[in-house]
Amino acid sequence: MAEDIFQAKGSVGGVFKGTLVAMVIGGLTAAKGSLVQSVNINYARQVSRIWELGSEDTYFVLGHTQGNAALSKIVGRQDTDVLQAMSDACQAINQVITLTSTGGGIGGQCLDDNLDFNLVITGPIMDSIGFGVNANNFLITQDASIQFAALARGSQ
Repeated sequence: MAEDIFQAKGSVGGVFKGTLVAMVIGGLTAAKGSLVQSVNINYARQVSRIWELGSEDTYFVLGHTQGNAALSKIVGRQDTDVLQAMSDACQAINQVITLTSTGGGIGGQCLDDNLDFNLVITGPIMDSIGFGVNANNFLITQDASIQFAALARGSQ
């Protein structure tokens, strides 16, 4: 058997396609025509630690949850404004963002069923928006910061 040029050992752990990821905001498929480039999601809850005098016991007090997301997209010629759905704070109670990926063997592709996931963000409110342009490619980018009420894994 031939030896690896870098004396590295490795094997293929699986194959998946990034084109099977979809994001739906307020009923609009964001990946179609919106040129969404990235989404970053952070969900946390407050945890306070307290101690008791005369004891080494630790207690945890669980507080509220809060979520933040950042979305970056390219402003395009057939742009569908996926962010408009989150700009009206009064409608946040009715808004849902769904991020899904299908990794299963669709159409005979050699994919991994374990890559299937579905994230549901409820109550998104856009709290800031920004624009930028790059001198290398002259693409106008649009970045948004979003706060949300809850994050669930599974169906809405």
